Amino acid sequence: MSENAVCTLGKLALLHTQDAGQGDKFLSMLPLSSAEEAQEAHEFLFSQILASNALLSGACKPAAMKAVAAIRDAHAQNEDLLTEEGVEQMNKVIAGLGI
Repeated sequence: MSENAVCTLGKLALLHTQDAGQGDKFLSMLPLSSAEEAQEAHEFLFSQILASNALLSGACKPAAMKAVAAIRDAHAQNEDLLTEEGVEQMNKVIAGLGI
């Protein structure tokens, strides 16, 4: 699956279908490695966590926490994976989740 398709899967799962299986699949594919798609997908995830998306604060919370930790670790190796705004969002998410 292309990284662009991963972004689409995440948006469908978290905004439209609210399907935990699709949500977990999206989360398990993170972090992405291509800077443009990674920034989009990672920042989308952070914005949904900060907005208290029901799926991310419920059935998919363990996978979301794992994905956030993986994004944090990947960003430490490659700063292009997040914009400055994305780093700010990530830090808020990490503080809120206690990771």
